[in-house]
Amino acid sequence: MKKQLKFKFLTIALIVSLAIIGVGCDRLFKKPFQLPASAKQEPWPIQTGLRAAILRDNIPTVNRLVLVPDEATFLAAIQKWNLKGNWPILIEDKKYTPMFVQRFQPEEIVRLPSIKQQLPKNQKLQQLMLNASAAAWKATDTQTLKAQWKQLGWEPPGVVITSENDAARSAAVALAAAHGQPLVFLEGNFGKPNDTLNNTQWKNLQLAVTKAVESTGYFYSQLADPLDTITIVRQLAVKYQSPEKPDEQLAVTDGLGTTPQRRTLGGGRLDLRFRGAIDLSSHVRLISRYRNRPAL
Repeated sequence: MKKQLKFKFLTIALIVSLAIIGVGCDRLFKKPFQLPASAKQEPWPIQTGLRAAILRDNIPTVNRLVLVPDEATFLAAIQKWNLKGNWPILIEDKKYTPMFVQRFQPEEIVRLPSIKQQLPKNQKLQQLMLNASAAAWKATDTQTLKAQWKQLGWEPPGVVITSENDAARSAAVALAAAHGQPLVFLEGNFGKPNDTLNNTQWKNLQLAVTKAVESTGYFYSQLADPLDTITIVRQLAVKYQSPEKPDEQLAVTDGLGTTPQRRTLGGGRLDLRFRGAIDLSSHVRLISRYRNRPAL
């Protein structure tokens, strides 16, 4: 009788232990940002939308507005974002900041003093921007960011492209960090918004953008590959000369991101968005981003 009772207790203890281990393993291997397997059967635009929804569900927008006096402080402030939430950060001015405050109606406004540091240049500036974007995901650089995304099950739905010499470069950092997308750089002169690229310029731009996207290491050529969008945050011509009809002008947004595979599958180009190609304040772009913010 005692042996049977002892055996029952051991059996119960073993079951409880296995249950605890199972829960621990589930937590260990859980990937909260992963797209459900069933979603892989959905059309590619639906998959992109579902990934955006997963991001919003996991990283809410905190009802707070942070105002900073300069760009260096802006990049430092972005590094305070985390996986529990992020919030809008503005370089304060007298025109656009009041507009944003009125629209966003934050419960809390925080003004940060300047960190009083000069921004570096060239490669060091690029590294600072990359590290600032990575910090929002509890990573230290591009490599650890990619590892963090893999651990979370996150596949970035797009890529953010900017230039270290463009006035909108810090907005690119914010977009990459907030939307969980790799940040890459496109340097060189590719015209102004009202310019039209000739055939040589257009080919150079196509090649440069393709190399920038490929540098992320994520697939993009097929429909429903991880990268389905391109966000360009820098000055750029918005028209190019048609290779077939020299007198005809085509939209850069229709030509960039097109691959033979995507044309064959009937999906066309990568979804391309311009942010900063036209001289608009980043405050206005932020208002657009946060205007449909759910109440917290």
